[in-house]
Amino acid sequence: MAGRRWEIVWSHAGLWALRRIPWRDACDVDAAVLRFAATGEGALERISDDPVGAVLAAPPYSIRLTLDPIDQLCTVWRIYRRR
Repeated sequence: MAGRRWEIVWSHAGLWALRRIPWRDACDVDAAVLRFAATGEGALERISDDPVGAVLAAPPYSIRLTLDPIDQLCTVWRIYRRR
């Protein structure tokens, strides 16, 4: 992932979730997505049964993503609080 720049697309559900969490947490989540898209850095876990699915950690939240390597799109689908 390093060196690759992803274009970020926020789904409606992802934007809704971002707006529902406290603004400081939302800034941290957004920064984690931007950092990953620009540098490939971040705690990313691939989803084993989904070839394009991944979860990016931004404690205390997890960010559900899909990564399209052909179009270089990183789509944010949802944000949820880690347990």
